[in-house]
Amino acid sequence: MSQEEKELLEERHWTVVEFTKDDDYREISCIPNNWVFSKNDEVFSFWPKRNIRKHIKNATPPEKQWDDWPARRKKDETIGVCDTKLAMTKSTQELNRNGIIGLTSPLLMMSTELLAAFTPYHVEVDRLSVRSLERNNNDSPATLSLGSEVNTSPQNSLIITEPCNVDDQIVDKLNEIIRKTTRVEIMVKRLLQKISNDPTHTPLHNTDSISNTCIQPFTKYRLLCEYEERLKSGEDARKELDNIFRLCGGNSTKENIKRGLRRIFDDKLARKCSWLGRKNNFQVSNLIIMDVLKNAVRKNFPLLTDKIFELTVSTWLRQANLRFTRKLEK
Repeated sequence: MSQEEKELLEERHWTVVEFTKDDDYREISCIPNNWVFSKNDEVFSFWPKRNIRKHIKNATPPEKQWDDWPARRKKDETIGVCDTKLAMTKSTQELNRNGIIGLTSPLLMMSTELLAAFTPYHVEVDRLSVRSLERNNNDSPATLSLGSEVNTSPQNSLIITEPCNVDDQIVDKLNEIIRKTTRVEIMVKRLLQKISNDPTHTPLHNTDSISNTCIQPFTKYRLLCEYEERLKSGEDARKELDNIFRLCGGNSTKENIKRGLRRIFDDKLARKCSWLGRKNNFQVSNLIIMDVLKNAVRKNFPLLTDKIFELTVSTWLRQANLRFTRKLEK
């Protein structure tokens, strides 16, 4: 288009109209002034069946085969002022703010800067989409084109939806985070309450309160018997020993048992002990220490049987002499 044609086009009058055929749907458009006419004291607007953007851009005179739609005239202005009025009308209209606003004027006639300046909600048109539409010169961003034969009405023309306010989006996101955090907090409280009410749950005691009495393995049977008397007279001593055995850990039942035995018996003492006390050995099957060890290991490995426990302890005590001899050789 030459400069003269552009200047001539600028001198023509345009109008902002609101299509009102459907009470539930209203659309505001910027169209040439000669498209608007009156009939029976009612205002109508001609509407082309195809090449809508081209006809609006060139202000094509209405043709006989065009449709007519009920409309309400907003304001008659030149093309530059029409863009401004269109932006102001869009921002101050009495429609629901979440409704769909239709703008069927050509994108070259619209100013995104004017839309941003006159819209109190800071509505912005996607510039990438605008450039894409200008390049493709489409009637609709989805399927309609200048050469389309589809019978197009204002309702299926170019639709630009008003984005949600950025501040509203932030507030909604924060509210969602607060709701999720509250649900997680309630769930954690319920789980903790359920665990505390579980009769089978035995919380670990504070390891800082564990005495250092049996940290070092016993080397003499006399010291072992003295500690055994402490276990008989005090429940706290049993709990401390139970914690020691449980904290020994181990990847298997036997490893957990052996690690617990090493915390109580030095090889020097273990080689003089056996499960039943045969061959002049010290008997350990009747010790409270063995009961505490078995119960502690069962908390880590519930499938532990008495037979496996007895065999593991017996084997470990029987091999104590070999371990003690090897230590001396080193």
